Amino acid sequence: MTETLAASASIATAGSALGRLIRAAVDVRADGAFAQVHVPAPAASPLAWLAGQRGLPRLFWHGRGEQESVATLGAALTVGSEAHAPGDLPPHAYVSTASDLVALSDVLERLGPDAKLWGGLRFDARKQPDGAWNLYQPLRFTLPRFTYTRHDDGSATLACALVLPDDLNRLDAISAQAERLSSAREMDRIRLPVPLERADLPGRPTWNRMIASALAAFEKGELEKVVLGRRVTYRFPTPLDAFDLLHQLMGATPGCFHFYTEHAQNTAFVGASPELLFRLRDGRLQSEAIAGTRPRADANEADDLLRRELLDSDKDQREHRYVRHFLEEQLGRFTTDLESDESPSEMPLARGRHLRSRLSGTPQPNTHPVDVLRALHPTPAVGGTPTQAALAFIREHEPFDRGRYAAPLGWISRDEAEFAVGIRSGRVEGDTLALYSGAGIVQGSNADAEWDEIEGKIANFTSVLGLNPSPK
Repeated sequence: MTETLAASASIATAGSALGRLIRAAVDVRADGAFAQVHVPAPAASPLAWLAGQRGLPRLFWHGRGEQESVATLGAALTVGSEAHAPGDLPPHAYVSTASDLVALSDVLERLGPDAKLWGGLRFDARKQPDGAWNLYQPLRFTLPRFTYTRHDDGSATLACALVLPDDLNRLDAISAQAERLSSAREMDRIRLPVPLERADLPGRPTWNRMIASALAAFEKGELEKVVLGRRVTYRFPTPLDAFDLLHQLMGATPGCFHFYTEHAQNTAFVGASPELLFRLRDGRLQSEAIAGTRPRADANEADDLLRRELLDSDKDQREHRYVRHFLEEQLGRFTTDLESDESPSEMPLARGRHLRSRLSGTPQPNTHPVDVLRALHPTPAVGGTPTQAALAFIREHEPFDRGRYAAPLGWISRDEAEFAVGIRSGRVEGDTLALYSGAGIVQGSNADAEWDEIEGKIANFTSVLGLNPSPK
């Protein structure tokens, strides 16, 4: 505890040093419209650093299987719009329209290759948003004003992004912001209080009707697969701390992408997703087909039985093939030598397992990450097939808005990108926790079994926090 507090005090000192550098940046030059001022900082938890800051937006990202983690604060530039008061947008703001992705491409080109924008999409821009999802427009990416990064080697950096030439006229104000950066906050291991109530949407009878409608659509040849979701909302006697919740979730879910996004006060989207949408980096374009699910068991013999059951399941293999074939077709448009696993293998996690096929290829010249993002979302792992028919079915039958659930989340630059799929996730809003999960429905699916599969996924999230997920 003492070491953490000492380190965090030094991080605050790094903000003052950063402020002095910003004031001295009047002659900064860059190839594009982006420049960055940075200072070394003591290594601490970026999540703890972010929890100690005031201001919005706030974002945290920890890549799957990586040591590096990143926390960002504020926006030097925004692509997309949200429910801001007039005049409350950052100085560089692009209004969200049907051409959002075109605007994103244009901004990335203007900023040059070194600028990373962080953010993501809503699952379905055509679905009427509900609740706090009203704050999330179809697309939102920000060039963070401040970024605290803990690198693979254990070192850390505190950086400030500048958008040229406009920010050269605002250096004193930006410097003052840097000097107000706070120390890291101590993170707690939490146990959620007993909830006052639990609400399931849809309830069991409606879920049964949804599955029956899907099976009828399969029989008519209208659909081959559709992913249907559920939302479970807990209300607690006191407000929840989303930072502490994610801190605890990270410790229990190794091998996942961990994320936190907050665009409005007291409303955050957090999760631990096992699923990579795509990575375009270091001359490779990579993705994964992940579909088919079984739980884990404590005893080795029982766990091995569940593994073999998944690998031998015709239903799960068919569900997986829809995802794999979609990715092969789409990635084939962008690569010269696409390779994929000959057959799916098990992807073991701390609290579950999936079928996984990895795909990788050399990107064709001039492959733009925005085009890959446009082509891949939504995959049949979260939507269904045929894609548009599945989306129409979800819009008609799911009684809630997914918002950012099951949507792309990550970072993008002019030439590179990495996106996870926002599953195994929840929205924290004051004293409520809304958890989202889904199941792939194909011919032969059973309503009770699919309900239980989702209940198990929700339990993986809630059991980490000492919360009994089962309805009374």
